[in-house]
Amino acid sequence: CHQSWLCIISIVDFWSSDIRAWVKVMAKKASKKKLSSKRNINDIITEIRYEDYDFVVPLAAKIRAHAPLISKYISSVISEIAVQPFSKENNFSRFKVLKTMTQILFPKSEGALHHIEKSFRSLQETFSEISTDVLKNTQITSELVSALIEGSCSAVEQNPRLIALFRSPEILEEAFGSFGERLASLLNLIPVLSHQAAENFPELKETLFNCLFLLSKEERLQIYSLAEEIMKDVYTKRVFPLLQESLSSDPRGLVLAPILLGAIEAIPGESCINAVLSIACTPQREFSNGRVIAIAIQEIGGLYVKMAQVISEICPPSLARELRTTQDDAGGIFPGIERSWEYFLSTLNEAEYEPIRPFLLIPSKPIRHFASASVGALYLIGLNEAGKEKFKVESLLIKLQRPNLRELFEQQCNHIVKMTDQTKELLEKDSKLSLDVKDELNALIATLRRAVLNYYRQSQEELNFNIEEKNAEKVREALGENHFIKVPRFFFSTEKAVFMECIKGTKVTKIIQTKYLERREIADSIAEAFIDLVFQKGVVWADPHAGNILFDHDKMQIAMIDLNPCYVWDDKTRQEFKHLIYRLIFRDPAGVFRSLFYLVEDSNSLDQNILINALNKFFDTANSNPSLSRFVGEFIRTLSEHNVDLKTEVQAALRGLSQLAITTSSISVRNSFGTLLRKQFAFKEILRTVWNVGVFRVFQVFFSMVFELIRVMPEDDVGPVLDERDLSAIYKRTIALSKANVCDVIVRRVSPEDHTGLKLSQDSQTLLVTSSLTMEILDKVRPARVKYVIDIPSRRWLKDRQEFVKLSGIARSFCVIECLEQLRRSSLDDYWKIVESWGKNPTERTLEETKLNAQIRVAARKLYSIRFSNIWKDNFSSLPFSARMIWKMLLNVELWKDISRQNYFLSLKSHGQDTILINVFFRSICRLNFILLEALLFLLKSYINKQRFSMHLLPISSMQLEDIILFGLSRNFNHSFQSNRFR
Repeated sequence: CHQSWLCIISIVDFWSSDIRAWVKVMAKKASKKKLSSKRNINDIITEIRYEDYDFVVPLAAKIRAHAPLISKYISSVISEIAVQPFSKENNFSRFKVLKTMTQILFPKSEGALHHIEKSFRSLQETFSEISTDVLKNTQITSELVSALIEGSCSAVEQNPRLIALFRSPEILEEAFGSFGERLASLLNLIPVLSHQAAENFPELKETLFNCLFLLSKEERLQIYSLAEEIMKDVYTKRVFPLLQESLSSDPRGLVLAPILLGAIEAIPGESCINAVLSIACTPQREFSNGRVIAIAIQEIGGLYVKMAQVISEICPPSLARELRTTQDDAGGIFPGIERSWEYFLSTLNEAEYEPIRPFLLIPSKPIRHFASASVGALYLIGLNEAGKEKFKVESLLIKLQRPNLRELFEQQCNHIVKMTDQTKELLEKDSKLSLDVKDELNALIATLRRAVLNYYRQSQEELNFNIEEKNAEKVREALGENHFIKVPRFFFSTEKAVFMECIKGTKVTKIIQTKYLERREIADSIAEAFIDLVFQKGVVWADPHAGNILFDHDKMQIAMIDLNPCYVWDDKTRQEFKHLIYRLIFRDPAGVFRSLFYLVEDSNSLDQNILINALNKFFDTANSNPSLSRFVGEFIRTLSEHNVDLKTEVQAALRGLSQLAITTSSISVRNSFGTLLRKQFAFKEILRTVWNVGVFRVFQVFFSMVFELIRVMPEDDVGPVLDERDLSAIYKRTIALSKANVCDVIVRRVSPEDHTGLKLSQDSQTLLVTSSLTMEILDKVRPARVKYVIDIPSRRWLKDRQEFVKLSGIARSFCVIECLEQLRRSSLDDYWKIVESWGKNPTERTLEETKLNAQIRVAARKLYSIRFSNIWKDNFSSLPFSARMIWKMLLNVELWKDISRQNYFLSLKSHGQDTILINVFFRSICRLNFILLEALLFLLKSYINKQRFSMHLLPISSMQLEDIILFGLSRNFNHSFQSNRFR
């Protein structure tokens, strides 16, 4: 061991002369790094300023007490990574580990290490042997890591806010000197704490699980117990408060929060280590509060995954994206890896698997499942030479069903139904909710309940794996010459296990991270293949979620990897299903009734008068719901309330289409799903259907749908962008305002995934609303101090996604603050009514509160339009006159639309009981005006977005920008600048 360390020291000494040559270069780098670190420290201090980290103190104490055991585990992980064979994808894995360990031992040897890296290729064989010798001896690394863990935990116990710095290793190095450098080097091995770790160690997750079994059974039990304690505290004291905060702005949060809380409380203790390691291996740029929740639900598995699939349609986009990933990697056969592996081996030893067992190469140590589904888990097992010759593949995927699955699904179903009942009781007791809001939330609960019950009933049909092989043959036969969709081959199957081909490809939820520019093409390819399968081949695949679809980008080939359930229709059923889609789209109750005769289990259950009236009522309420998935769920629920059950395959097709819409949107929000679906309906058939339904009714339906879709869409910010210099300058000026006792304005840097005020696109890749304003009352007695909080994305989030904060969003927020401060000086009573009602849902405000909020928003919009309409009138601006007029027109149209929106809310509140006035006015003049303004805005914004090099950069300095934004608050505006440019 000492000889090994001497080898490292000799390497460092060998290049010691070169260190002197690098001193000047490294000094310059250190200087730049120091400036960068200072800016980063300011960002982090802003982010954690109001966060409470006290809950980590007892966790740090528990981790410190287990430091020797944890360090033993970590040292074995480092050893495993270091001795991994070289590959094209990860040529420097051993060097990265050795470099990290050398930095821990010799934190001042950075120059030498850079020189080593440049010379690494010529020393590849010798150097890899040295790293193997050093890191295989885990005793010294274990002692070193243990000291680091104990020291860092002690520091966190004394000041828990230090935990926020663990995600910024460069700041640790700057702030804590040698100890910080050593700790940062260790953190650089963990993906969730380091940007580079996920790229350097792509197999880290499997290594972490494999190294668990290098510990003794008693040591593993201690690790499992510690993981359970960590998970319990983190979820209770950190995750759920953030979840409730992010859902508080939407009444649907009253349904989602308690149900998600109840689901995660059901996670078995032995699953906690799986969740902790999965979280640790999440790349830092993908980490969010929603991802942590999704990982926990993955580990529960079963119907909870299906529940998350339904919830993902009715929650904020960022959380929805993460909940959809729960289907990518659900839990194993049992929560614990060892117990699952033991069951796997015992099953293979049964007599019925004797024909295939001799061809398998079973590992000597337990391995984690390769993939998983709601009904079972898959293991990738290699074949011996005889097996390779027989099956013509290198390995087999063995899909094994969980034992006692019927009882497990029944238990999970009962628990989920119980949670929905409890949530419904809480809503009934909430006196603050209006009847309309309660009805909407009860409808959501009923939809969730019905969906879970349907999944439970459907799952009973999936418990015979022999059916999956038959389904594969049906699909393969239906596809015929279509080679674009690939179906796995099945080699051997029983009721509870199948042995099948492992298809190459990447789950679409992961490939879009590397194929950013091709997302729309991938989404359209998947949608086109599935739609053609249903409407041309009559093959219904009920579960086309992203976790069940592989995409081979090299071959441009889609693979369907889970064919339970799957159905093949005859021509009559296929045609009637198309007719049902027609009639649902056009909201034609009589046509829907006629199609149902061929699509229900029992046509005698259809009562024409009762059902048509129920469908009329359903279509009237569904006009306000633009979500396809919720529309389908509500339609099925309406039929169920009248004892009408669609055939299982029809329900599967409806769910499949809605799930496909969600899948394609999660890949690319700009997908062509609607266009591809319309291609399946002939133009003559559409005209005939429109004529039969009635031109006026069809127009009314689409008019209402377009209006509601526009009304709920966030108003995306366009125009000039602000960089970090502008944001830092504005941040400093707000601090000055607070010190001068003018008003307390905080510019807070947050992650859009956890703060729904910052609106993301449906696929969570594009930032639409870049700034949001909230108000916090600091005292309990009025008139109290009020803190204005302007949320904008954090520096790291913007940098990772190459996004910027738009001027329009943050400038409007400051205009609102200025109008509120002016109101406070003139009418304190009105000011407090606005402050107390600002965070309420519009439906919960009184008429007077609604009027005041409308007046403030319109006044702020006018103020913004006046101040920023002439920003392009500058000698240094190359913007033509026509583009300047487009900008002015955009501001005016946004003002008109805001006035229309506020008038809409005011009139609804004023004439809520006058249904005739609502039908005549709102569904005609107001809605038409709203749609026309939105169409005009779309054209103007499209033009501005195309002006990439002229209308995205401001022709003014940061100081001038500050003066304009903060004119009414700071009172130090440059008057010459004002008179020359903006008067």
